[in-house]
Amino acid sequence: MADVASRPAYSYLGFILVIHITLGSFVQIANPAFGIVFEELFVFAGLTLLLVLALNFRPVGFLALHPPKARLWPAAIVAGIGGFFASGAINALNRLLVGPEIAAQYDVTRLFEVRSTFEGALLVFGVAVCAPIGEEFLFRGYLLRVLKARHGVVPALLITSVLFAAFHFNPASILALFALGLVFGLLRLWSGSIWPAVLAHAIQNGVASALVLSGLAAESPDELPAAEAFLLLAISAPVVIAALAWLRRLGPDGEDEVQTLDPAADHRLAPNRILRQGAIGLGAALLAIALLFAVDGEAARSRLQRVIGPRAQEATPAAAPDPGETTL
Repeated sequence: MADVASRPAYSYLGFILVIHITLGSFVQIANPAFGIVFEELFVFAGLTLLLVLALNFRPVGFLALHPPKARLWPAAIVAGIGGFFASGAINALNRLLVGPEIAAQYDVTRLFEVRSTFEGALLVFGVAVCAPIGEEFLFRGYLLRVLKARHGVVPALLITSVLFAAFHFNPASILALFALGLVFGLLRLWSGSIWPAVLAHAIQNGVASALVLSGLAAESPDELPAAEAFLLLAISAPVVIAALAWLRRLGPDGEDEVQTLDPAADHRLAPNRILRQGAIGLGAALLAIALLFAVDGEAARSRLQRVIGPRAQEATPAAAPDPGETTL
C-alpha cells in the first residue's frame, strides 16, 4: 500500500485547480455548454487517466472502473434518488444560512440560459453525463484511492468530501455538496466500483437539469422554506441510509487490490510512459477548441470580451497624462 499512499494527491488536485481556473474558465466563458463537456472529459477524467498511466498502475483496477455486481444497481438508484431530495433539503437550508444575496450570486440555473436546442442538449449532456464521470474519476477514483492508503477509510472519505464541496466554489451549496460527497464515496467504497457513484451523481445532476429546463426550478427542493426543508430531510435521509446499508450488505467484502498493484513494477511518476497518449489527448483538446471557434467564434469572442475585457482594463495601470494636457 505504500506505493499508493506516496502518490501525489493534494499537489495533483492543486494542478487540476490551476487548469480549472485558467484553461477551464476560458472555455466555459467562451461557451458554457462546451466548456463543461471539455473540462470534465479532457481535464478531470483525461488528466487523471494519464496520471495513473504515468504512475504505471492499471487504470481499471486503480480507479475501480470494473462494473459492480448487477444486484447492487437498485440500491445505487435508490441512493441517488434519495440523495437528490436530501441534498435539495440541505441546500435549501444552506441558502437560508448564507442569505438571499449570496444565494442569488451563486445561482447555477443561469447556466441553462441557452440559445438553441443543440446548446441545451450539449449542456445537459455535460452536466448529467460528463460531470459525473469526470468528477468521480478525480475524487472517488484517484483521490479516494490514494488518501485511503495514506490515512485510512474514514479520513479519506471525509477529506475527499470536503475537497469535492470546496472545489465547486459555491458557499450557497457547500453543505449539500459535502453530503453528496459522502454518499458518492460510500457508494464507491461499498460497491468496489466507481460506477454506482457515477450513476447516483448523474441522477442528481440530471433531475436538477430537467427541473430547470422544464421551467419547474421553483418547485425544486432547493427552494423550500426551512420547516419544509427539515421535513423533507427527515423523510429522505433515512431512505439514503437504508439504500447504502442495503448496498453494503450485498456488496463485496473487500476490494481486489491485485488488480491495482503490481509489486514488481516501478510506480514512480514517469511522463515518458504517456508521451503518445498525452500527445493524442492534447491534439484532441486543441482540435475541440478550434472547432468551437470555427462554429461559434463570434459569440465566443463576444462572451470573452464581456468578461475578460473589463477585468483587463481594471488591472491595467492608468496611463500617464500627456505633458501637453492640463490636469486638475
